[in-house]
Formats: sequence, structure tokens, C-alpha cells
Amino acid sequence: MAPPRARTIKNRDLPANLYPNGKYWQYKNPITGKKTSINKPMAEAIKLANAANAKLLPLLADDGALLAMLTGEAAPKFSRCLERFEDEWLGTRNYAERTLKEIKFKLARYREDLGDLMMGQLDVLTVAEYLDGFENNAYTKHRGLLVQIFAFAVAKGLCERNSAELTLVKKEAEKKRQRHTVERLNG
Repeated sequence: MAPPRARTIKNRDLPANLYPNGKYWQYKNPITGKKTSINKPMAEAIKLANAANAKLLPLLADDGALLAMLTGEAAPKFSRCLERFEDEWLGTRNYAERTLKEIKFKLARYREDLGDLMMGQLDVLTVAEYLDGFENNAYTKHRGLLVQIFAFAVAKGLCERNSAELTLVKKEAEKKRQRHTVERLNG
């Protein structure tokens, strides 16, 4: 997973997952990604955030097994979202065989690279850093598919927002076309 963004000097003393929200505070659940407003003074917000972190961070360490034991349901992982996307959405599209093969290849790569992350961990920063690993046209192709996957996830209630859609839109590089020459064809 991507390392967390460095805090500003003003917010350096805040505990993990606590963010300023105007003159009050906001806590981001590290498992589900949901944000909760804390309309309390800073000292109380810090106490609440520390207490929440103490309860939730061990759940992250065991990959949600303890959460599943306590609540009866596992934390939604990205790999499960990809399975549902492939089963429920991809089959309803009339893609050509080659396009379908390319999409399934990309889905397999996402399972390998991001599949173990919980849906709440896939924020804009994580998706943007993942996409930055691709160059030029590959970036735009992967971003387009991730936008579709997250749109599906939002529609199915697996996440709150489309993190891929909030990443930078890049323009594809123009293809440089050249005429064939006898030397290049024989070379």
C-alpha cells in the first residue's frame, strides 16, 4: 500500500485518520473509508480518534479476520469487487473477443497488485500512485478501466466514491504514423 501523505506542520500532532474540517474535525475509518464529523474541541477529537484507532488498527493488521469474527461479515476487499465486476458487469457488455481478453488481463493484474487492499484503503492517493506507475497511453487505458470498476463498486454499495475518477486525466500521446519503405520492410 502507498505510504500515507506527510502531515502539514499545523497538523503534525494529530493522530492517524483525524483531519481538520473547518473549525471542527473529521475521522476517516481506515477499514471502510467512511468519514465521520466530530463536532468537539481539538482535545476531545484527539481522544476519540486515538480510541477509534486503538480499536480499528488491529483489525487492519489481521486483514479483517477479527472483524469478520465480530460482525459476521468480512471487510470488503478489492479482489471481491473485481470478481463481482467480472461476473455481473463484464458479461453484460458486447465486447469483441480481443477486447475482453485485454480487460481480463488487466483485472488479473489489479488482483495481484491491489487485490489484498480493503475498499476503504483505496483512496484517491493510493489509486493515483498506482496509476503513476504507468506511462502515457497505458495510464489512460488503466485509468479508464478503473473508473468503470469504481463506478460499479459505488453502484453496488462497495465504496462511497469513485476514487479513480478523481485522479488526473491525461491526454493520450498522438501516434506517429510513417509510410512503409522497402528498406524498413526488408530490414
